[in-house]
Amino acid sequence: MLACILFTLLLTAAAQQIQISPGFSVTQKQLDDWTRSLPKTDKELWFFHWGPVAQSMRYVDAGTISQDELNWFIRNPSGQLSAGGFYMSQDRYDSSSYGPYCVVAIVDAGTPIYRQDNVSILGVNYLSDIQKSLLGAHVPFIHQFDDYFKTWFVTHSSQVLKKLVSGASLSPPVMPRIARNEQEMWSWMKDLREAANNNGYSKGVSDSINWLDSFYNLFYYMDAVALSRAIRVNPNDPWHEFEPEHFENFRNTRRYLLDVLDGKQHPGVSRGGVLGAGMSKNDWVRNQTDVVIPMLWSSIAGTVTKNVTIRGEEVRAGGADQPRNTFLANAPEMKALQDNLYLTVESTPNGADFDIAYYYPDVFHFQGVAKNGYISASLAAELQREQSNMKNDVIKRERNNRRLLQELLQNLFSRWYGKKIDTLLEATKFMVEFVSIHPYEDYNGRTTRMYAHLACYESAVGNVDYRLPHEYMSDFDTLFPPKKYGQFTEDSSKFILNLMLNLQFELMSATGRNAMPNYYGLIQWKDLQRSLGMLGLKAPVDFDATDNMLIEHRQFTQLLNKIIGPKWGDNLN
Repeated sequence: MLACILFTLLLTAAAQQIQISPGFSVTQKQLDDWTRSLPKTDKELWFFHWGPVAQSMRYVDAGTISQDELNWFIRNPSGQLSAGGFYMSQDRYDSSSYGPYCVVAIVDAGTPIYRQDNVSILGVNYLSDIQKSLLGAHVPFIHQFDDYFKTWFVTHSSQVLKKLVSGASLSPPVMPRIARNEQEMWSWMKDLREAANNNGYSKGVSDSINWLDSFYNLFYYMDAVALSRAIRVNPNDPWHEFEPEHFENFRNTRRYLLDVLDGKQHPGVSRGGVLGAGMSKNDWVRNQTDVVIPMLWSSIAGTVTKNVTIRGEEVRAGGADQPRNTFLANAPEMKALQDNLYLTVESTPNGADFDIAYYYPDVFHFQGVAKNGYISASLAAELQREQSNMKNDVIKRERNNRRLLQELLQNLFSRWYGKKIDTLLEATKFMVEFVSIHPYEDYNGRTTRMYAHLACYESAVGNVDYRLPHEYMSDFDTLFPPKKYGQFTEDSSKFILNLMLNLQFELMSATGRNAMPNYYGLIQWKDLQRSLGMLGLKAPVDFDATDNMLIEHRQFTQLLNKIIGPKWGDNLN
């Protein structure tokens, strides 16, 4: 009796209909018979699938793809040649146009190979591509679907894709492609960060992604020579070297810029590489001075825009050299400072060099901007007339300082309205002018870089042919002649961006090999020093403890005197 019941149950199961698609159902016996009739692979096969970075790294990290995800591809074929599924090729590179990251599917010997000529076993004469893909979710086959592209296959079953590895782990390796520019780098980073935050990876991979995402922001927070020092003296926590209490505010501001790069925000700074394009001059100037700049500064400072105030007192730029808190500069640097109309320079000879300090514009140091017409004649006359009163009247001094700086900002943006900012030289010129005004008590350098980057990002929307100004030694912005600093920034930007791209490449390739990324071991860290080639540095040097101290105290003339020689300033002439 029991045997009869079991036999009956087996017959019922075999006869039970499995719906593949509307109007197409089969029994389990038909599936089994059809699967047995298919030819099988006679050995293990390797297939190569190039795709988006975040998605591909997730496949490699998991070692497989879930059937739920494959079912989504099946339901959303997006014009694929043989319906939705996982496409792969026996050629290592012929699918590389589909993404920068290579996933290798290792397919077991004995895997069924789809054939159309025996589908009568399933009770039909022909299967459409859609029916075939839906059938593939039930039967783990591969399909060589095109007589012209004979190396291309597709599968619709996760059972076929249970051994996924990175091309970087092979011998010889199939390495991922490096990002082509900063825009693409940040696009990939955004996808990786979102996947990591949504538990898309194992903890080790997620930690590596989040570390690099945070570390990238240090390239914008400080200049590259200071960052290089930080990883030497504090490799476990380089953030601690740069006012870490302000870092998150800066990082959040950078995220706003990335939204601009994605076209999600439109601050009205530039378009097509032109400042103020699409706006009237008065509206654009007012938008920059009253909205955009205060917004950036308040975000960096961690306050609200309504609390932003232009500085009311003088700012003296000195240095760590005692006893007068000056810094050492050579003769060409001294001349560049004196040629800057915004600055008032104090100097004392020190051998062939000078001990220097200088003042940014204020009510007692405004003669250069007045002479050049950067402020109104009426304000210049009033400031001159009120000199003695302002020394004792704090309220009047602060009010007039703010009037002065507000006029300088309005003059700056009025002169730059309609100008191109699509080259590093032009972006650098603007940055030097803005930082020379120094409108706030703090965060002026970061606000300057942030605004210049914002202008470049907004111009870059829909245009990948752009470059961002990156600084190796930002103190040289006022110490070099403008064209020389533009050249220096151009060289620096090239080497800094190359390092950033290779850091991401190291993340992709190392995690693909199931290894920890060796971010600090990249040769591109040494290449940063090639920015100093225009100043006479013949080859990168190994910075010692003295060099690190000079960098920490921003004593760059002494540093270059030591590693290049005292005549390096001749290259600025």
